[in-house]
Amino acid sequence: MAEKVRSRLDGKKQMFPVLEFPTDHVVNWEGEEIDSFLGVCQQFGGPLIYICEWRVTEAKAEQDQSLSGRIGELLQLDVAFLQDGYFHIFSEATDWFKKYSAGLEDDSPFELSEGEPGLNKKQATRIRDCILGLAKEEISEEFIKEFMESGNQDYKFEYRLYQFISDKNRLPGSSPMVFHSLGDKVEKAFTNFSNKVEDKLVDNLVPNLIEWLGKNKLDKVQKVDVQVFLSEKRLKLNNTAVTVLWRKAKYRMDQAESDLP
Repeated sequence: MAEKVRSRLDGKKQMFPVLEFPTDHVVNWEGEEIDSFLGVCQQFGGPLIYICEWRVTEAKAEQDQSLSGRIGELLQLDVAFLQDGYFHIFSEATDWFKKYSAGLEDDSPFELSEGEPGLNKKQATRIRDCILGLAKEEISEEFIKEFMESGNQDYKFEYRLYQFISDKNRLPGSSPMVFHSLGDKVEKAFTNFSNKVEDKLVDNLVPNLIEWLGKNKLDKVQKVDVQVFLSEKRLKLNNTAVTVLWRKAKYRMDQAESDLP
């Protein structure tokens, strides 16, 4: 399937890897052959084709020891194009996963539906209790240290934070996309915690940004400078956080300039 995508669309569409697709505004292709799907994809949609790879994670292997030797292996490949605000998706599971899934119980950690790994009641409760209990200062400090040391532009801040929380608390494999099924209270709790951590991260980045500006002989800070700084550090923040970082650095530099004799 992956080879067909590359051979049919090479030079015609740019491949864009994604962590997952949204659970709404999705149209699932019902056919079993990808050729027809790729024909429609070539005719419609924009210049991008979206690729999502579901793989065995350590968290999933912990839930089923028979998968401990398959960490990192592909479970399912999703290919999609965007048309009129909807993701049109073709999905194909690997042969070994099809055989594995045929013998799974209803509470399998690998249940796939609407682009999101399913959660049984016990797993959902664990995630809900953990997110609603987020308030520990050490989590913020540990995450910020890890984030700044191993920044990666390929993942959104919220996903990195949730992955850190998930690993630390040994939660079932999932992502913030599942919060909509756990209730508004859970989603709001995580959003509030994420915003607080990001604010603290911005405060930590201000002196680093000012030092970087000095090394590059820039006595004023433009918003584009902040983007370049973050790019070099391989850090990805949301637009609001980028603006706050720029304003705080500008204020700090203006204050230092006004204090000069």
